[in-house]
Amino acid sequence: MANKYKITKEEWYKRMGVAPEEIDDKLFELATDGTTEALCTEGCIVEPDGYCPHGCPSLLVELELI
Repeated sequence: MANKYKITKEEWYKRMGVAPEEIDDKLFELATDGTTEALCTEGCIVEPDGYCPHGCPSLLVELELI
């Protein structure tokens, strides 16, 4: 069953105001910051290697970088 809360990475980029040419910089920022917003419709905050209570991953987990 699909997770009704999970958004795509493209939706996440748009929501976070990240342009395609800024994605590498954003990934570096996420890897070095303590928390980030999960790919979740609810805007849950997670650690870079984490999942929110709705089961949505961080972007780094989604991209399999962690």
